Amino acid sequence: MEEQITEKIVRHPDVRNFMREFINGTNNWLRKTLGSLSFTVSFGSARNPKTLEGSFYDYICRHYQGKRRFKLSNLSYVDYLVKDEDVPFWAMQYLTKTLISKFNGNHVAANIAILITLERREGEYDKFYAEQVTVQPMGTNDALILFYSIFM
Repeated sequence: MEEQITEKIVRHPDVRNFMREFINGTNNWLRKTLGSLSFTVSFGSARNPKTLEGSFYDYICRHYQGKRRFKLSNLSYVDYLVKDEDVPFWAMQYLTKTLISKFNGNHVAANIAILITLERREGEYDKFYAEQVTVQPMGTNDALILFYSIFM
């Protein structure tokens, strides 16, 4: 299941939009959901490399600078993010691997939260969660995995 989720994430057609939203910190649902899975992960400015968004942004910048330094790309940073075919794949690979170290046993649920965001199904999940906890109390980790196994 874990490899299937990762593959869906890295190959998703809306990855570039997700990357922009993630770096800019504009998806409050994802921040709230990931925050409920780990109390030790920091969220905030992409300019702060200690935050999840910051380490993601820093990785993309370092990758871009390396390509420019070794003359593998002559694109501007913005064009690089928009036009380079490989950016979404390796950037999301980095993010999914980072979640393993940051979220320990909850990394599968964290990846499911990203997939829900990519699919724009946050409202559907919230409704499911609200209904599910009235039937059987459960944490975010279990609810995300159950949602994935039923609906995705």
